[in-house]
Amino acid sequence: MLEMERLDKQSGTKDVSITNRIQEMEERISAIEDSLEDIHSSAKENLKSNKSLTQNIQEIWDIMKRPNLRIIGIEEGEETVFKGTENIFNKIIEENFPNLQKDMPMKVQEAYRTPNRLEHKRKSPRNIIIKTPNLQNKEKILRAAKEKVKVTYKGKSIRITPDFSMETLKARRSWIDTLQALREHGCQPRLLYPAKLSITIDGENKIFHDQNRFKQ
Repeated sequence: MLEMERLDKQSGTKDVSITNRIQEMEERISAIEDSLEDIHSSAKENLKSNKSLTQNIQEIWDIMKRPNLRIIGIEEGEETVFKGTENIFNKIIEENFPNLQKDMPMKVQEAYRTPNRLEHKRKSPRNIIIKTPNLQNKEKILRAAKEKVKVTYKGKSIRITPDFSMETLKARRSWIDTLQALREHGCQPRLLYPAKLSITIDGENKIFHDQNRFKQ
């Protein structure tokens, strides 16, 4: 009888010990889950913060580039022929917008080719960046280029566009095929800053911030 009581007591002690261990393990697991949740939450906040920081840097670059023009399609080496990239710009103005020369001074603060960081063996010529003295000059040139439709350099078609940061340029270029398809169907889409599609549908102007929303 005493032996049975002793065994029951030992069994009860073991049950309590096992229960305590299980409870301890559950508490540890709960603590680990809380820690993982904190890490996940912190990672999300860091990602959000990094995205916001990237957008801020992008906007700062775009603000710095606001007076700039980007000229696309000028063959490499032309700056040697005309003794400087600035003189290429003067030749473009003279060839396409002679009236602008009379209306405003065509002073250029800076003119240079874009760095070739990504494609060392690229076949297309690097773009030329022209820093104008102010936004008014830049906007007048862009309006004149839009009205003329076909801008040339030595008779060859070129393009004059606003200059943006690489991130903004990449986002805007993603709309190229969509813009072309819409124009082929008689639509008149516009690309708003930084890279939003504006289009009139059934008399209502709609703005799409990305391709996914537009396709929906």
